[in-house]
Amino acid sequence: MIQSKIIRPFVEINLAEHCNLTCALCDHYAPFLPEKYADIEATHGDLMALSTVLHTNHLLLLGGEPLLHPEFDEFCRMAKSVQISHQLVLVTNGILLHRMSSEAWQMIDGIRISRYPGVKISVKRKMLEAQARKYNVWIWESDVKMFDITESTAEITDQCLRNTIFTNCLMGHICNTIHDGRYYRCPPSVFIQTRLSKRGVELDNHKEDSVMIQNNSNLKAELEMLLFRSDPLEACRYCLGGLGRKEPHKMLNKKESQQIIGLPMEQEFNYSEIREDFVYCNATK
Repeated sequence: MIQSKIIRPFVEINLAEHCNLTCALCDHYAPFLPEKYADIEATHGDLMALSTVLHTNHLLLLGGEPLLHPEFDEFCRMAKSVQISHQLVLVTNGILLHRMSSEAWQMIDGIRISRYPGVKISVKRKMLEAQARKYNVWIWESDVKMFDITESTAEITDQCLRNTIFTNCLMGHICNTIHDGRYYRCPPSVFIQTRLSKRGVELDNHKEDSVMIQNNSNLKAELEMLLFRSDPLEACRYCLGGLGRKEPHKMLNKKESQQIIGLPMEQEFNYSEIREDFVYCNATK
């Protein structure tokens, strides 16, 4: 029964880690990741194991860009069959919407489209609305002109500040991620090790910030410990969560992306990275 299970608002799966856009402040780090697709069989095993102890309102298929996955229809069919969520939702930049088959439209319940400056979706609005009515799929569009800075340029050593970041981080409280056989508390914690390694910093946060899913006889208890903990994650040492400043959206060219991932870490945390409308203690600007 669902009543006896852990209930989560959103759980996401990165169908493709890479993307067809190069958004500079992507918190999934997609512009810097190699081509990689979620394995259907492995993910099916994860969802089946999770479904015995957890239910989510929305299972989000995203990336990167999820419509890049060569077996997108099969993935939707598998995810729908497990019945771990009330709704199956596609999160996309809209560039490849014309690829969606009628079968995919029948299986999903909603589409969240992020519209970026200068980027056109591949399906005209009238046709998109007609498809939505035909298949009873809700459409939610957002104009993304600003991005939150989530990546810190130095380790955040101020414990009070880390607590403030964690407490105010919406991602860490409502949205979890399934990735490579593990269940993560928040999306940025999945790729932060990769981010830091490209800047010469070692951080092994996977065991601390996630739970092994399959063949785990203590799965529910470990998930509850992870999801309801009150202390910051290991990833919070280098993540601004929802506390970072906002910057205008920007696409990176190849040269810019190489320059960014090659930047060394700074010696001390720069408090100017934090939004001015937040109040926190024990931090000297």
